[in-house]
Amino acid sequence: MIILYIDGSETFQNSSRSNIIVSWGIVAHFNDSTTEMFGSVLKTNAASDYRGKHEKIAFIESYLYAKSHGFKPEEMVFYSDDEFVCYMNQWAQNINYYECFNRGKKALKQAVQRYYPNMPELYREVLSCLMTARFHKVKGHKTCIYNHRVDYLCRVARSEHFKKKTEYKSFEDWFKTNLIDAYKSFQNRSLFGLSFFDEEVV
Repeated sequence: MIILYIDGSETFQNSSRSNIIVSWGIVAHFNDSTTEMFGSVLKTNAASDYRGKHEKIAFIESYLYAKSHGFKPEEMVFYSDDEFVCYMNQWAQNINYYECFNRGKKALKQAVQRYYPNMPELYREVLSCLMTARFHKVKGHKTCIYNHRVDYLCRVARSEHFKKKTEYKSFEDWFKTNLIDAYKSFQNRSLFGLSFFDEEVV
């Protein structure tokens, strides 16, 4: 079995919003070890054709990684904050969500065609994986530490496409800052517990 925490991100590289950066972060647990990976791709002068595919790309990249290590879809467990990734197999079995399922299939096919044009067989593979593997929905940017981690990896991956190079915060500093901001806004104190914040914030 392989456990995969995944996240995708997209942002514009320029003020004209014509160049888009799609990035992904993955944390994989298997064979008593943990592996982290991230990547990104820059699409120029065609942002409108590539938008909205970032979570699907993160799922596809994690599937390809697991497959390359010999895992079958039924041996894969995914944790994601994206509804499409986590609920597609449920939508397929409920007639009330059939329209959602069809929209999801179309979006997945577009992602494969635009980002993996030399792998036409990939669409059926990842669709089969969505129907077979196990999925768990996590709340984004809340209490799941690995969800924060893959989000951070996405940001690191996309930073290489910007001309202005700055020293990137460590994950620990970035995570701590996010928690302090949440404390100050009083939005997430009950989720983490008051003592968790009060121990660090003065």
